[in-house]
Amino acid sequence: MDEDWPHPELDAAEVLRMLGRHEVDYVLIGGLALALYGSNQLTFDIDLVPAAERTNLDRLASAMRELQAKVIVYADRSEIHLSEPIWTAQVLLDNPFLHLRTYAGDVDLLLKPTGLPDGYNQLVGGSVEIRLHGLVIHLAGLDDIATSKRAAGRPKDLQALDEIERLRGHSHRPD
Repeated sequence: MDEDWPHPELDAAEVLRMLGRHEVDYVLIGGLALALYGSNQLTFDIDLVPAAERTNLDRLASAMRELQAKVIVYADRSEIHLSEPIWTAQVLLDNPFLHLRTYAGDVDLLLKPTGLPDGYNQLVGGSVEIRLHGLVIHLAGLDDIATSKRAAGRPKDLQALDEIERLRGHSHRPD
């Protein structure tokens, strides 16, 4: 347990570059995806849904090792940082939701996001492909993000639904 590990500012570009370098297949969902659609709401982490094939999860595990990812759990209103895990595809398969702290900021890995039980396979068909910093990135469709937010039901997720409706009303397509 490492309780003194700092909370780094999010460097989304670094995380996305690392995923690209390792050729990880994923769909962005959550606040960063909404920001790339044009939302001005702040986000402090990256929520991503990786393809669950073992070879992809092996590549993701390599990227997490390189990002020095540690698992964060919350207990009694405190963060506990677990020792750096042994990153393998099996660890990722056995833990369909992981909240991680990396040197480039926090990353949530969701194999089965709330309300989207088929994960990547359910999201990729309706995703929007953009190019950013020379990388191809798949953003979850606004309908899928809304489904997940609605299913999560947390106050911050329900507040995001208004922002999603606003984004739907614009013809803005992320480039």
